[in-house]
Amino acid sequence: MKATGISAHLAIATEVKDLRQELFNLNKEVNQLKTEITTSLPDPVSSKVVSELRQHFVVGGVAPVSLRDLASLCVDLSDEIRKAINSIRSPCDSGIIAPAKPASTPWRTWQWNDGQLGHAVPKDWEFPARTS
Repeated sequence: MKATGISAHLAIATEVKDLRQELFNLNKEVNQLKTEITTSLPDPVSSKVVSELRQHFVVGGVAPVSLRDLASLCVDLSDEIRKAINSIRSPCDSGIIAPAKPASTPWRTWQWNDGQLGHAVPKDWEFPARTS
């Protein structure tokens, strides 16, 4: 000990008081950390454990599928379908499309008056004159 003019028991009492305060602060910090760990850690840890187990858990060569997996798959697929529809619709909505030219064909339609649709015949075809 150094000669400070303060009696030894007062110096020791001050040191003990400082150590008690430091111990109290450390104890308080440890309790706060325990509380944070018990409140914030279980959910992420449990979800991570579940995901790891699902990746490696196989029964009879088949991985199990839960209702949550099916629901998330449905949501993903519906989003994908919406994106595909919107990507198809966007070029159609962007401008006016000119009407297509009718394709020229070497055929014409002949009505046989049989109640059915017209029959395709060559353009220069005529019905034979000598039929009964």
